[in-house]
Amino acid sequence: MNIKFKRPARYDGLLTVKTIISRQTPAKLEHHYELLRGTELLCRADSVIACVDSSGAVQRIPDDLVSRTTEKKSGPV
Repeated sequence: MNIKFKRPARYDGLLTVKTIISRQTPAKLEHHYELLRGTELLCRADSVIACVDSSGAVQRIPDDLVSRTTEKKSGPV
């Protein structure tokens, strides 16, 4: 995970987290995040999530997870 803090957030502040899948392969997802207060950028981050089995060997992402990650959603969760 790579995080770049720009400005502080405050307790009880109303914040928005924008998340996109910036790259997808059969075994991993790369995400990009932005944390905002209104239009003010507070933080940017990137992460890589890989699927592995119990021995650490790389596995394909399950089809049901792939289909859920490609759905476009917006608004509160």
